[in-house]
Amino acid sequence: MLTRSQDTNTVLLHLQGRLKQLRSDLEQDMEHEQTQATRAQIRLLDKLINDFTPAE
Repeated sequence: MLTRSQDTNTVLLHLQGRLKQLRSDLEQDMEHEQTQATRAQIRLLDKLINDFTPAE
């Protein structure tokens, strides 16, 4: 279980980095199916980041 600590921050930073990469990937030419899959991953990562960001 993650606590509001370095572990949580490390995971969130990793997810945010992956999200940034996926958004960058969308700017490249892709097949329709690949674009849809990338957008689905972006939505999932957005949700995970929002759900696991500790409340201030």
